[in-house]
Amino acid sequence: MFNTMRAGSLAALVLALVYLAGFALMANLAGQSAGLGPEQQLAAALQRKTLVWLLNGALYIVSGLALLVLTAATDDFLKPGARDWMKLATPLGYIWAAVLLAAGMIAQVGLESVARLHAKDPAQALQLWRALNLMLEGLGGGVELLGGCWVLLLAQASLGQGLMPKSLLVLSVLVGLAGVLTAVPALADAVYVFGLGQIPWFMLLAYVLWRRAAAA
Repeated sequence: MFNTMRAGSLAALVLALVYLAGFALMANLAGQSAGLGPEQQLAAALQRKTLVWLLNGALYIVSGLALLVLTAATDDFLKPGARDWMKLATPLGYIWAAVLLAAGMIAQVGLESVARLHAKDPAQALQLWRALNLMLEGLGGGVELLGGCWVLLLAQASLGQGLMPKSLLVLSVLVGLAGVLTAVPALADAVYVFGLGQIPWFMLLAYVLWRRAAAA
């Protein structure tokens, strides 16, 4: 029989692994592109197009699908004792997942378009690449307002129910606030706190959901 919370636990682990792999790959790509001009950076990215395609697919599409499952699991987990808060949290989780999926599809189509255009007009391809990156930053790379609010709402919903350990609640507040702060241009670097903080947050949530499913 399908168990939503057990599936959500696995989805949370997938998200943690995707974040880990994503940070590692982005660091690798950034290191290889260090010191290059914009045109050379684009050419280097296109030379490793398959790696960029996999990175986009993992960070956006795989994450979006896993988040759909995790949102359903957290709804089952927290809704019985916090229906009003989950009326806000659950739709927001689904919206975040939809935005990630949309960003992923745009990233994959955009990458192919840039590659084709680069063969004919490198300068115009660079402009398209910059526009594509700007769009992706707005949807799910630079502003993590949706994710931050979702995490905070889950923490609020869990208060008084005793379902989350204190460590997870504290981490939820820190990660959630970091996500919200990314909406302020001067505090854009909070995205790193959000992204790195999500790794242990997903792992802890996976543990909590698995234990809950086992006890049911």
